[in-house]
Amino acid sequence: MAKTMILPAAVKYLGELAAAGTSKGVTAVSDKIVTLTDGLVDAIHALEHAQHAAHDASSVHAEAKAFRESVIPAQNALRAVADELETLVADDLWPLPKYRELLFQF
Repeated sequence: MAKTMILPAAVKYLGELAAAGTSKGVTAVSDKIVTLTDGLVDAIHALEHAQHAAHDASSVHAEAKAFRESVIPAQNALRAVADELETLVADDLWPLPKYRELLFQF
């Protein structure tokens, strides 16, 4: 989801911001989105690496331990970046229901 839904939405929003000009507000939001998008890419790669390393473990027990110690923290780090992007990317571009929509509109 992060690679195929969230990252493309953030990149598309960056494109819209670039087309909006260079006012202080646009620049501030754009800089924040760039930082978070870069962080999202890094988090995606870290999660993929952790998953591959876990699957290469020598036993089921070692794999479970790798998931607990590496994969789950990598998922949490990715989630933190995605959660922050969710608050900044335009609603019409965000591909998933936002928390406020889940809580108050359904």
